[in-house]
Amino acid sequence: MADGADLDDDWDVPMETTATSAPTGPTGVPLMQFCPYDSSMLCPKEDAKNKKLNYACRLCNYTTTSTNNLIYRNTLKKEAASLLSNVTSSLVDDPTLSRTKHGSCPECQGTEAVFFQSEVVGQDALPLVFICVTCGWKWVSE
Repeated sequence: MADGADLDDDWDVPMETTATSAPTGPTGVPLMQFCPYDSSMLCPKEDAKNKKLNYACRLCNYTTTSTNNLIYRNTLKKEAASLLSNVTSSLVDDPTLSRTKHGSCPECQGTEAVFFQSEVVGQDALPLVFICVTCGWKWVSE
């Protein structure tokens, strides 16, 4: 800009708009918001002085205040223990699964068990699922 003017002077962009509620999806999770002037995604930005949540455009000075303070919701789909209902006890006969002779079955105190890692939706951990060879009891490692 030859005259030293900011982008705000070239574009007719208001500095801030009135408080708006972020659009939410069917589960109440906030959806992305976009700048009405350049269509870029609005990013959450804290206004610590006024203790408010704002959404700001990174390309222009457009800012809007949110009435919904939720930025992200982590909803766990399944817990590791609920996986056990989907695991069949006949997996003890699978020769490709890892086996241990140092297991500790909570049901029969048997020591031999087969085990495998199972992915849990919504969690980063991969818990070990054990199946007792003696009684077929299933448990998840802590």
